[in-house]
Amino acid sequence: METIVTAQKNIVPPSKISTQRNRHIWNDEIEHSLKMNKSSLDKWKLEGKPTAGETMQERKKTKKQLRKARRQEIARQRDESLQKIMNAKQRDSKIFHRLVNAQRKTKKSSISDLTVEDKTYSSREEILKGWNEHFSKLATPESNTTNSDHTNKEFDIDIIEEICKQNAVPLTFTAEEIDKAINQLNTNKAPDIYGITAEHIKYGGDTLLQAITSIINNICSSATIPDCIKHGILTPNIQKQRTTK
Repeated sequence: METIVTAQKNIVPPSKISTQRNRHIWNDEIEHSLKMNKSSLDKWKLEGKPTAGETMQERKKTKKQLRKARRQEIARQRDESLQKIMNAKQRDSKIFHRLVNAQRKTKKSSISDLTVEDKTYSSREEILKGWNEHFSKLATPESNTTNSDHTNKEFDIDIIEEICKQNAVPLTFTAEEIDKAINQLNTNKAPDIYGITAEHIKYGGDTLLQAITSIINNICSSATIPDCIKHGILTPNIQKQRTTK
């Protein structure tokens, strides 16, 4: 058995680890941070890999600086790529679609750091711990919960709505615009809960057109949709169970 394994190792060359990963993410700051990180790592190893002390703190600091430099370069390249897409959209449609396809093919980057309540988690195990801590607090109701936050939010919403109503330009539609929209309705469709079909509205004549125009303009001016328009019919579509061969 050992002879077979030895022969296999001699015949099949060992697989080489690719060094091309993230080669495009590089600049002078990353190069400097990488050198500092390697230097602090060597010092930390020479001192016997202590779990505390000056070399340990320096190793964490340089590692954090390296990751920060990489994240900044990734964000810069992402913004530059998006800007190229926006510029190409106005000039050349072929370049625009090529850039969009290239953007879709790029793999999503994983989380390198996670900050939860002023605590930064870097390793995979620490990030999972941070997620667990964050969502555990969200799922645990507070004992002294009050309705003050909810009331304040409702008050803010009322103020925003009032400001929008005061500053908004009234939206109105003419009978010609409503008639054009009605003519685009699809026919031969099922009626609503009131038994009204598209054909009723389409061939209702000028009287019905004026009534619909008035209703729509009242909805726009009051910014309120009547409940009777929100009702609908939900019909379950039961299909035969299909068997896969």
